[in-house]
Amino acid sequence: YHHIAFITSNKPGATDTTNALSIGYNHYTIQNCHIGTSTHAEVHAINNLPQSSRKNTAIYMYVLRTDRTGTIKYSKPCTQCQQFMEKTLKMRGYYLKKIYYTVGEQLIYETM
Repeated sequence: YHHIAFITSNKPGATDTTNALSIGYNHYTIQNCHIGTSTHAEVHAINNLPQSSRKNTAIYMYVLRTDRTGTIKYSKPCTQCQQFMEKTLKMRGYYLKKIYYTVGEQLIYETM
């Protein structure tokens, strides 16, 4: 399946990735012909996010997951990703105002 996350400082509903502060995708390392470790798209996007020049910069994250046929799938970040986001974003001078993710064909959001 395909999983992508992008982070923007644009107002909600702006889904144009050309102005994204950061983009991430799921990727894996192969060890001994098996999948070794994986990095979730949300973590990858945050790791690619530059340090903010000021404290408490509001950002929005969009997360999308599809299967191999292009069908949209559930993409709410897992508990470990949510904990990583909270800790790491604060250290980099950001806070996650809203996160948008897919549930079936709908894009929904949560205030973090």
